[in-house]
Amino acid sequence: MLKIIRFTFYFLWLMAVTAIGLIFCLFRPFHPDNLRLIGRLFGKVIAPVMGVSFELRGKEILDNNRPMVMIAPHQNNLDLIIGGLGIPARTVSLGKIQLLQIPVFGWFYWLSGNILINRTNKRKAKYSMEKVTENIQGKNISIWIMPEGTRSR
Repeated sequence: MLKIIRFTFYFLWLMAVTAIGLIFCLFRPFHPDNLRLIGRLFGKVIAPVMGVSFELRGKEILDNNRPMVMIAPHQNNLDLIIGGLGIPARTVSLGKIQLLQIPVFGWFYWLSGNILINRTNKRKAKYSMEKVTENIQGKNISIWIMPEGTRSR
């Protein structure tokens, strides 16, 4: 029963934070710290509810003020807790374009400054990856990639 209550609260809080994040991003669209601020809001409330704790090792690497590419596994929705609490400043993520089809969450994800990639069209995918390179090199932005997001293949 406790598990059902926890996961119900998880999804209700996720929807609330997504709506708050969408409104926040309307005032600061595409800012590279949007994801970090909203992710921390989500994680700080939901981690104790879900009984999740973690220790961040190598924080000095994340705080070096240098752009980087971070690769992390993405196995389930609980990954959002750890990601939200551990994401460094000026970081955006790379996600599939289909996320835009999810009402409210997709809009928030896009307005957060994340990079959407069309994996079905190689030309557009290549353009998106060029945009990633441009962001890393020219705007001092780090990229967070979760390649295990596709589990159906």
